[in-house]
Amino acid sequence: MKRTRIVVLAFLVVAAAMLAWIAWRWWSTPPVPVLALKGADEAVVALVRDIEQELRREPRAGAIWGKLALALIANDFLQPALDCLDQAVRLDPRNPTWSYFQGHLRAATDPSAAEYWWQQCLDLVASGELKAAIYFRLAQLRIEHRQFAAAEKVLEELTALEPESERSHWLRGLLYAARDEAAAARAHLQRAAESPFVRQQALRLLASLADIEPAARQRFEREAADAPADQPWPDPFQRELEEYVVNLSSGLALLFRLGRQGRVADARRVYERLTARGPNPVAAEVFGQVLFDNQQFDEAERVFTTCLAAKPKLVAANFFFASNWLRQGEAALQPAADLPKAEKCLQQALEYCERVLAVQPDHAKALVVRGRSLRLLGRHAEALAALRQALVLRPETPAVHLELGETLASGGKLTEGLRHLEEAARLAPPDHPLVRAALERWRPKAGK
Repeated sequence: MKRTRIVVLAFLVVAAAMLAWIAWRWWSTPPVPVLALKGADEAVVALVRDIEQELRREPRAGAIWGKLALALIANDFLQPALDCLDQAVRLDPRNPTWSYFQGHLRAATDPSAAEYWWQQCLDLVASGELKAAIYFRLAQLRIEHRQFAAAEKVLEELTALEPESERSHWLRGLLYAARDEAAAARAHLQRAAESPFVRQQALRLLASLADIEPAARQRFEREAADAPADQPWPDPFQRELEEYVVNLSSGLALLFRLGRQGRVADARRVYERLTARGPNPVAAEVFGQVLFDNQQFDEAERVFTTCLAAKPKLVAANFFFASNWLRQGEAALQPAADLPKAEKCLQQALEYCERVLAVQPDHAKALVVRGRSLRLLGRHAEALAALRQALVLRPETPAVHLELGETLASGGKLTEGLRHLEEAARLAPPDHPLVRAALERWRPKAGK
């Protein structure tokens, strides 16, 4: 009897423990949301619903909560992303990505919370690349909020990982400018201005320094206005968002960015996601431009051919074909010259230039392609007319002065041509190979 009571008691204890465990699992398992996603693209809704289905199968999987958060962030649904990140951190606390994005989403509104989460993230990473990305964000945050001594400490950590890096120079330039130490700021900002990630910002900050001469201020302001838009700083955490971008506006912005970084394969994957549910002429136009800019001419031709079938007057596609026919015409004029082929290609370039200019008469690049094609065909007067028109539109563009200088010089107007070539050299990046070659070709003929 006594033994029976013991067995029953043991059974009851085990049963109670199991019930407590089941109750704890039920209580601690987060409910899977059904997000409203008002105004979202169909592709975004489909992506989120697929991840929600994964969560229903594994509601305690922190990695899936984190995946849902990244999909929401990538497509600009930030508030629900924070709720998902809370669950990801609770269920998968050793993954630094969730802490990083907790800080990232809070940086603008709650800097102390952002700092807390980035410090948590630092404790979870070992890679120097990941640490550097976090140190960079932390230092920026502290400088923005005038925590200069704390920023210095983080900068020392970053500099130890990346001696003389663009990021270190930019942050030190920011720090010294914020402390009104103009000379020290200038030294670092001039180095930072060489970076494609911060050139515009560094030039504008250089122009704003208190002790700058008026002529230097004007030069920096002009260079900042002419510089291409700054690219985002490389960040391995931010790269994780790329595979989740499916809404059109974010996708197009990402395509532009990847193209400028030369990441054509990544851009192709984004384009494939944007067109997975059917053709998208806008995405095709942007992706074609990415291919063109990165000299992937055959694939660009296929993409732009599709674009023109849908929109025959599309400027970007017609300009691509103008440039591509010019490129082929120039190739046909190389040592083993095929003059009939060259003439045919250059005539095709002119035809596509006319299509561009019929829609957009102030397209300076099309005028330059037209001018060059006419020069190579020996039609100097027409070439000069097109190039002088381009000069009126874009007097600050090195390519305009380069082509106008070449056309003038080859047409016998050597002095005026050299003047434009010298201006091209002044406006172009230092030691630009095409400008240098043109000056080396024409200067000796002018006795220089």
